[in-house]
Amino acid sequence: MTPFHFEHDFRAASVEHVFRAYFDPQLSAEHDRLSGIVKREELEHTDDGATMQRVCRVWPERQLPVFVRPFVSGPLHYTERMTFDRPRQRIDLDIRPSVLGKRTQIRITYALSQPKAGIVRRVYEGDVTVEIAVVGGRAERMIADDIGKVLSTVEPCTQEWLDAHPLV
Repeated sequence: MTPFHFEHDFRAASVEHVFRAYFDPQLSAEHDRLSGIVKREELEHTDDGATMQRVCRVWPERQLPVFVRPFVSGPLHYTERMTFDRPRQRIDLDIRPSVLGKRTQIRITYALSQPKAGIVRRVYEGDVTVEIAVVGGRAERMIADDIGKVLSTVEPCTQEWLDAHPLV
């Protein structure tokens, strides 16, 4: 298991403002485009007011590294289970790639706090598990590094959205 932890401060009015950005369909589509997601299909969606759950199948543009390909067959897609706990102001994600069955899991917590007026801190942390002898640790580190790169790519886009959509 390889843990990861990424933090970023946004200029934003409130935690709710950043969650509004997270769930904006146009911003989500732009994040997918910037991060190389070619298709996202919603499989399930429930919302009881306190908790929203969504399950999506996602197809990334990039495929598996060459050193992992001998252990799998078929193109890569993954199932993403998202749970938004409104009272706790956090999102939990469980991501399972299609090609490695139960041997790979990515668990992420997306939490927001407001350390001072006008600043919202996003903490994106979790762990990656790839249970493949010899190459599993290397694959875990590559996935964790890739998550950091994707976050760096979409952060400016999110800030632009927050600046263009002030809370009224």
